[in-house]
Amino acid sequence: MSKIEYEMPDNYNEMLAKLLEMIETRKFYDKEINFLQAFANVDELRTAKAKHDKSIDEFEQALALEYEAYQRFRKSELELEQMLHI
Repeated sequence: MSKIEYEMPDNYNEMLAKLLEMIETRKFYDKEINFLQAFANVDELRTAKAKHDKSIDEFEQALALEYEAYQRFRKSELELEQMLHI
């Protein structure tokens, strides 16, 4: 039996787009820090970057939980509708 994937609401898709933007920003910061380390001590930058990375990871986890919860909700809703013949 294949798993049905329900379309997510627009606000989820907007948050997913934001996550992808955040990941691109992380890549940019990585490149900048690597470049700057040849000219300066970047320990503070690395600490700030680690905090930034953690926040992105937390955001991603929250979004994954929202996805799973919404998929379960839609599945149960569909099952009820089918049982009630709505």
